[in-house]
Amino acid sequence: MDDKPVEQTEKVDVVSEQPKQEEKKQDESQTQPWGDSRMNPLFLKVADYFGLTEKTYNIGVSRINEIIDWAVNETNSKNPADILLKIAETSRTLQSPGYGEHRWAILNRYVRLLNQAKPINENIKSLEQKKTDLEKEMKAYVA
Repeated sequence: MDDKPVEQTEKVDVVSEQPKQEEKKQDESQTQPWGDSRMNPLFLKVADYFGLTEKTYNIGVSRINEIIDWAVNETNSKNPADILLKIAETSRTLQSPGYGEHRWAILNRYVRLLNQAKPINENIKSLEQKKTDLEKEMKAYVA
């Protein structure tokens, strides 16, 4: 007889986890799938609106892509006319560019400030909601 230890194997059921799909609109990029932005018709329309030339392309490409992504999120549309209209309306409300400054640079600063202010405003709203809830609880104890 063999006195060798018997190896036991356990069967482990592997449950495949489906990847969670986050539906954050900021993660979706209208300009990302195109690779080179000069092949994206929406980018070309917006760049033409801002007067982006080949000379300023390297400076403005990332900023204009950021502006396009913001406009897509704001309009909830992929229609180029809606996106360009939102960009034009917002650009007209901002200050005019100074000497040596571009309109897309001013709009890009505005978009970045909006993106920074969004989480702050959400925190303020949640704190105000907590405040009203606490005031209701305090009134319930007083009464």
